[in-house]
Amino acid sequence: MKLFFISKCANWQKYRLEVLTKLAETYGYDVEILTTGKLKPYLQANHVVKYKIFNSIFPQKFSFSLMPGILKYIIKNKPDVVLCLNNSTQLTEYLALMLCKLIGVRFVWWTHGFDHAVSKKPTILKILKEKYVLFFLNQSDSIITFSDKGRDYLISKGIPAKKIVTALNTMDTDKILKIKNKYVDKKHSIKEQFGFEISDRLLVFTGRLTKEKKIDHAILACQQLQSEFPNLKLIIIGNGSELTYLKKLAEDIDFKNVQFLGEIYDEEILSQWLLISDIYIMPAYVGLGIIHAFCYGLPILTEEDDSHGPCIQYLKDGKNGYMVKRDNIVELSSKVKELLSDETKLDLFSEEAFNTVLNEGSVNSMIYNMHRALI
Repeated sequence: MKLFFISKCANWQKYRLEVLTKLAETYGYDVEILTTGKLKPYLQANHVVKYKIFNSIFPQKFSFSLMPGILKYIIKNKPDVVLCLNNSTQLTEYLALMLCKLIGVRFVWWTHGFDHAVSKKPTILKILKEKYVLFFLNQSDSIITFSDKGRDYLISKGIPAKKIVTALNTMDTDKILKIKNKYVDKKHSIKEQFGFEISDRLLVFTGRLTKEKKIDHAILACQQLQSEFPNLKLIIIGNGSELTYLKKLAEDIDFKNVQFLGEIYDEEILSQWLLISDIYIMPAYVGLGIIHAFCYGLPILTEEDDSHGPCIQYLKDGKNGYMVKRDNIVELSSKVKELLSDETKLDLFSEEAFNTVLNEGSVNSMIYNMHRALI
């Protein structure tokens, strides 16, 4: 079965490559990812998934994209199904939908169910954009939503329930757990190898260092505990526009127990850092990092925030992590203290986090539901 996946952002999204590879291997798809720009060096085609790069008439830095070559490619190579992310600024996808209807190719949306940007618009524009998005969603053969929230939203807006399949967004959990198992018995030696004492307690953040993620809150929360928990270390893995600011903040408040490791794309190395950590901290904009953390039994600490992605559904407040009040650094700090002061509670949270991945966040469950929508 030939599947084309269209996305401007596919040139950097590793997790989509892994999920589509798992889907292809399990259900016999031949997948081509149609994208634009330059592929990141950590992305490579494999035996079931290929990349094809097209030019967009808009520069890569623009929010809009239009890749006419993709439309010609669909006509020439007529796949069995076209899968697209729903983003109202990606014009290729909307044109591809109309083309697929004309030539008899199945078309499926893969979506949050709602456009995050819509809520930021003035009332009239919000209404018009929402109607525009919903109209095109409803024209598809099927819709895959990342979460139950997205499904419920679409149903409330009149999209037939029978058209919608929820495939909870996740990563290739099988691959992550396989790598984890290689190192699980070496936790203490890895900790010492990385320069830590066995008694050190580690909080870890992974992701792009952007303002909306409020990583400064993690630094400030840990600094409040510096005298009470001198063995508390904050590990920040990632790079981005906030790096210089965050380093200066740590220096200004005299918080020395923070390490900035930069980007780590090697799963073998990242695995070891997560394995020796105790808690995952992501003050805002929780995405797939929660899955990565839960695979290692790391409870998550975050704040109430409208920016959270669909994966926030995995958080069970008070069971596998905590969600504190927005911008409440004192409460965030107190939750760090609560978990590190109570080994029994930390172990229970850790067990619940891991079980959440096994029972709800498995990649096999995701691709099974995707397959249902695609056929």
